[in-house]
Amino acid sequence: HPYRWPVIGSIADLHGATVDDIKQFYRKYYAPNNATLVVAGDFDRREVEAMIRKYFGEIPAREEVEPVRPIPVQLEKTSKYVLQDRFANAPGLEMNFSGAEQFHPDAYPLRILALLLSYGKNAPFYKVLVEERKLTSYTNVATSAFELAGQISLSAKAFRGGNLNDIYKGMQEAFRRFETEEIKDSDLERLKIMQETMMYNVMMALESKTQALARNNVFGGSPDRSVEELSKYKAVTKKDIMRVYRQ
Repeated sequence: HPYRWPVIGSIADLHGATVDDIKQFYRKYYAPNNATLVVAGDFDRREVEAMIRKYFGEIPAREEVEPVRPIPVQLEKTSKYVLQDRFANAPGLEMNFSGAEQFHPDAYPLRILALLLSYGKNAPFYKVLVEERKLTSYTNVATSAFELAGQISLSAKAFRGGNLNDIYKGMQEAFRRFETEEIKDSDLERLKIMQETMMYNVMMALESKTQALARNNVFGGSPDRSVEELSKYKAVTKKDIMRVYRQ
């Protein structure tokens, strides 16, 4: 998996790096043609442009950095791991599936799918695990869509002394429930509105708006990519959701 190690690397990587390695990395990536600058707030545009030319204009461009390509994860079989944590006070179960990378057409129905499975008291994961079987007080299904790959994570923390096999069986029942019960139009519309509200909330605060503009430009190729993203969430259909669920 492209994210199986931390971005900064391991201790062995850091100890093994030479000064030349670091200089080469800096020369390749730390250049104005590989940077995004966002200025936000109440300012005079001509004055700010003059300051940008003054402080950054002399820095020369360097070689173009090739954009990285997605690395889809293909799993040949299910892997299971049991980890003992002496600081944990209750057992927990997590299931992970391969997902879609950011801006992939399937990333949008996958996000809505995750919310349908666990968000709200009518969601099958909540109904089965929390309300009916009383195995946990909280369960969550989430999607992560990053530059190289995506992931779908399902998690539940059992009550102290609980059995994770019971949690697993409850998850399977929640899946069966989702497969047999048709998605309600009202639920789908509610989650689309929630995505729209989240985008507006981000754009209301200056700091989060600035971060969004930079992130959109770096990863999406344009500062207003969020607007395009919103239209794709609005276009998600029930058929899209069931297709990515089966996939």
